[in-house]
Amino acid sequence: MNETIQTQLNNRSIRNFQKQELTKAEVDLLVEVAQQAPTSNFRQSYSILSITDPELKQELAKIGQQEYIASAPHLFVFLVDQARNTKLA
Repeated sequence: MNETIQTQLNNRSIRNFQKQELTKAEVDLLVEVAQQAPTSNFRQSYSILSITDPELKQELAKIGQQEYIASAPHLFVFLVDQARNTKLA
């Protein structure tokens, strides 16, 4: 088995977040990395919401029925955004 497949098979999600806020440089880097990810037809049809408001995170945790969302110091929400590309076209 090759190393890439082994890495994927060993991947685990740990949703016990540290109470450490990200710096602006870290947030900018993470957004830049996400923007470099491949998308269908190179359309980049997404918007990224950056959420740090505790009340909003709590509400999203309720909606998504995933309580760990509220405990994340910084939450990124990725949305499919076809409207943006329609406007650009």
